Amino acid sequence: MIYRIDLVKDVLWIEADAVQKYAVLNFSAQHSRNAMSMDMANALAQMAHDCTQQNSSNPLAQLIYSQKILALVLKSHCRNIFMSGGDLKAISKFNAHDGEIFTHKMRSFTHFLRTGPLISIAFLNGLAAGGGSEIALAADLRIALTSDVTIELAQTRWGVPAGWGMMTDLASKGIYSSERRRSIAVISQESWDLKKLLDLGLIDANFVGNQNPESSAQIWLEEFLKRISACPNDLRHELLINRPNQPHLELEEFDKKLFSRHWLSAEHRARVTTFIESRTEKKKGAPKK
Repeated sequence: MIYRIDLVKDVLWIEADAVQKYAVLNFSAQHSRNAMSMDMANALAQMAHDCTQQNSSNPLAQLIYSQKILALVLKSHCRNIFMSGGDLKAISKFNAHDGEIFTHKMRSFTHFLRTGPLISIAFLNGLAAGGGSEIALAADLRIALTSDVTIELAQTRWGVPAGWGMMTDLASKGIYSSERRRSIAVISQESWDLKKLLDLGLIDANFVGNQNPESSAQIWLEEFLKRISACPNDLRHELLINRPNQPHLELEEFDKKLFSRHWLSAEHRARVTTFIESRTEKKKGAPKK
C-alpha cells in the first residue's frame, strides 16, 4: 500500500511504500527550479520534528517507528535540476528575524537527513546549487541519474557562508584534508561535476548511461533495502542512529560493547543455525560430480 502525504500543495509531497520499506520526498516547484520557500521550509522542519519525536498523529512517523519504512528518497520532478537552494526572490524580502527562522528550519531538516531515523538517499538528476548542495551533501547516499549531475558551492556568490550544515558534512565525508581547504572550496564557489563527485566518493551508485536510469535506480533501491531489512531491528538502530552520535574517542568502546551484546545472543544463534541449515540443504541438492 502506498500512502500519500501532501506537505505543500503541488510542490512538496511524500509517497510512502510500506511494502518496499521506503518513502519518497518529492520536490516539484517548477516555477522556481525547486528553490526553497518559507512554506517548504516550515513543512520540512515539521516533518523532521514529527518523525524524530515519534508524533503519533503523523502517518510517516507511525510508519517509521513500526519499522515499515527504513529509507527516505529525495526526488526532483524538475528537469536537469535537483535543487537550487533558497528562493532568492522571497529571501530578499525577509527581515533579519525571518532569515533566522528560515535558516533554523532548514538546518533542522538537513540535521534530520544526516542523523534521523531513516537512511536518506538523494536521487540526483542535475544541478544542486547553493542550499541545494547542502541538502545533497546532507543525505547519507547520492545516486546519479543523469550525466549533468553537479554540486555547486555557490553560497559566497551572494556574500554568505554555507548555513545549513554543509561544512560539517564536508568534514564527516572526508572531503579535502583540512578545514581551511574545505573553506577554500566554498569561498571559491567550487563546482563538482559527475567525474569529480565520483573521484571524491560522493556518488554511491551511478546509473548514467543505463537505458532507463530511474528504473535501474529503483531496482538498486529495492535490493539495497532487502539487505538492510535483513539486519536485526535493534542492531540496525544501534549502528545507524546511536553509533554516529558517539564521541570519536569513545567509538572503540562502543563497538566492543555492541558486539558483546549481540554476540551469541538468542537471535545470533538462531540466525547462524538457519544459515548452516540452508548451506547443508544446498549441498544435499547439489549434483554429484
